[in-house]
Amino acid sequence: MNLSDREAGILVKALACHRRGLPVSDLPYVLRALFAAESAKIDADIDRKRQVSAARAAAVAQRWKKQSLQLYTKNTNEYNCINPPQKNGKKNTIVSKPAKCGKTSECGSSPQPPYNNTPPPCSFNINIKKSVSPAPAKKKFVKPTVEEVREYCIERKNLVDPEQFVSFYTAKGWMIGKNPMRDWKAAVRTWERKDAAEGKTANAKTVGKYGGAF
Repeated sequence: MNLSDREAGILVKALACHRRGLPVSDLPYVLRALFAAESAKIDADIDRKRQVSAARAAAVAQRWKKQSLQLYTKNTNEYNCINPPQKNGKKNTIVSKPAKCGKTSECGSSPQPPYNNTPPPCSFNINIKKSVSPAPAKKKFVKPTVEEVREYCIERKNLVDPEQFVSFYTAKGWMIGKNPMRDWKAAVRTWERKDAAEGKTANAKTVGKYGGAF
């Protein structure tokens, strides 16, 4: 049947509305037969797709149910392997003994012989992560005063001149070579050893004497 462009457009629009489930207005008499045939094909195609979708959903549900059952059975067997229940001779009383785990028939291996009167306890290796304490913060260097150096020299009973010591390192920016000083008491002890090595007294000290060492 040859249709004009206008009639073909009306038919296509009506079939599109039918596929979407929308109501179709009255069609011209010429198009009613064609619309009935094509709409029947559309309905059959929709029913076939619905059946396929329902079958796939049922297959997925069945597969998921089977996998869940297998996982449950596996976990149950593993638990029974670790902690098998045993009857103690009384009715409806079950005593759980520590497993000598071990292989049992439920684990897929040969069963173990009966337990002795004093079965060895299960040993479980548990890795306990040791807490790591944070590294202590570095102590900030504090420039000593002349009095602090004098008290330390008196305590050490050495011949280091406190004023000379403080003046020397103040001029150097409290640096030892190219590195900042960290412990002024260690520097005092170094001066003390240098005095002992040279065998000189405190009155014979000069700042230039320590210039080469520090």
